[in-house]
Amino acid sequence: MDLLSKSDPFAKLYYMGPSTSGSSNQPIISTSFTCLGKTETIQNNSNPSFAKKFSLYYYFEYSQKLNVEIYDDDGKNNSQLMGKTQEFTLSQVICSRDGKFKVNLVNTSGKVVGQVFLHAEKVVKQADVNPFSEERERLAFQRFSTLSYQALRDLVMEIPKVVPTDVKYVHFVCCARNLDKKDLFGKSDGFFYFEKDVASRREKLYQSEVIQKNLNPDWATFSLNLDLFNNDFNKNIHVKCYDHDKHSDADLIGEFSFTLDEVINQGKKQFDLIEPTLASKKKNYKNSGIFEFTDCQIIIKQEPKQNPELSIYNQVIALKENRNAEFMDYLFGGCSISVSVGIDFTGSNRAYTESNSLHHLSGKQNQYQQALSQVMNILEPYDVDKMYAAYGYGATVDGKGMKPMFNLSLTDQEELHGAQEILTAYANALPRLSFGDMGSATNPKTKQRYWGDDFYRLIECVVEKTPKIHQNHQFYNILLLIIDGDSFDMQSTINSIVDANDKPISIIIVGVGNSNFSNCRKFDADDEPLVHSNGKKMTRDIVQFVRFADCSSVEELAKQVLAEVPKQLVTFFEAKKIVPNPRPFIQQPPYY
Repeated sequence: MDLLSKSDPFAKLYYMGPSTSGSSNQPIISTSFTCLGKTETIQNNSNPSFAKKFSLYYYFEYSQKLNVEIYDDDGKNNSQLMGKTQEFTLSQVICSRDGKFKVNLVNTSGKVVGQVFLHAEKVVKQADVNPFSEERERLAFQRFSTLSYQALRDLVMEIPKVVPTDVKYVHFVCCARNLDKKDLFGKSDGFFYFEKDVASRREKLYQSEVIQKNLNPDWATFSLNLDLFNNDFNKNIHVKCYDHDKHSDADLIGEFSFTLDEVINQGKKQFDLIEPTLASKKKNYKNSGIFEFTDCQIIIKQEPKQNPELSIYNQVIALKENRNAEFMDYLFGGCSISVSVGIDFTGSNRAYTESNSLHHLSGKQNQYQQALSQVMNILEPYDVDKMYAAYGYGATVDGKGMKPMFNLSLTDQEELHGAQEILTAYANALPRLSFGDMGSATNPKTKQRYWGDDFYRLIECVVEKTPKIHQNHQFYNILLLIIDGDSFDMQSTINSIVDANDKPISIIIVGVGNSNFSNCRKFDADDEPLVHSNGKKMTRDIVQFVRFADCSSVEELAKQVLAEVPKQLVTFFEAKKIVPNPRPFIQQPPYY
């Protein structure tokens, strides 16, 4: 490290998790960290802001782990590790409410030596806003899916990896007129830059050259890829015009904001350059010059791009099913996600002291514990306060009579903090429970007896506690049910699901044990909507059922049960005509 000056830092980003896999619609899951790349080196700076970006596909249903290492570049290909962060997840970065995720930087001795801040931004590329037509999607998918594995491999070898593609650029010709005189002899050395808002900071898009001693500069033409504007013609772009000084910081001449829609579609070409300090002090202040777009238009260049047919499966899923991009917009806008848990303690599980019980406690996690651990590991970053309503059902507590549901804590405490507290409460509750039959309990609403494995009271309870939502209060609940039995009052359960259909809720059901769950599978109404006893049909799919034994691993279990949640959340809010709120922006000091 530098002894007589500040460090020359650069960062490396490491990733472990799913990644896209060419022509397959299934991601490849890495089990070890790989380096995604490194940033530029920033000389002599203890508070660097790196410009390098890293792109990742976002998967709600997987854990995407990251860590960062910071090095001091000593030159000549030598560098020293200054520190590294602990593991964190992409979902934690996305869910940071102020748009900025903070994690400590720790050296090899375990001492905190700094902090690392990460920002996440949804990237919209031209390929995303100009997708294949539905007919072309259908034909491409049909063409590939009817081929054998070997035939498909042979065909892929015949498809060009790179094809000429039309890429849209924004072409700018800019000038300024009547700039304020900033230099001693009545001139200015003008330059400008464009910025856009990214999370809680500004990101520079372009900086012009300096034109010496000129109050009416005409800068060189330039073109920017439309992707830099996220293909959004209504996105605010901030312009700042400065007077360059060799021996001191540049002096602000003036600033303004514009959108591509204003300049290209509405034909607005001239903007006042406003210097805030002068504007507040001078009574008759008008401007500090005029910034003019002599020309601003969309041009098309042909560039070699990856052939979209190579990843048609991924594109179809992302565009038509996954809805992860829109899901991120709701998270960025402050949508709160709450998680509730329900655990089956009915008699078919067998007493936990028996070695063949599904609730048996030993050195190895049972299926309930495995399902809780893996699914909650994915969901935990999305629940802001990490407080989960946790319930049990189908047992008597301390021999005091069957309860249709009870707090897992076996106290008045309904919510528990974090997945670990739920697992601890679960283990502590088992000795005090006598597993039974729901048929000995009565529904408090209908006064009718439940059936053996009924869980619909938990659905009713969570729905009753769900707050009202509106544009400025966005909330969504995920109810995780881990069950063993398959004997239900089918119509009453269907009624509770259809009633919940109009509420901000998704219901995830994990079936443990050896049952086939033929009844429970009917609740996952992918093909045929459920119908209430009053004739009302469900309008969206809110239930996802997965049998534990059908999954090759606990990671596969989490993926299967969580894959549909983003789509369910987005379709609910769309039906309510509730759009994502803007991401909060925190004003940062200017940089030069």
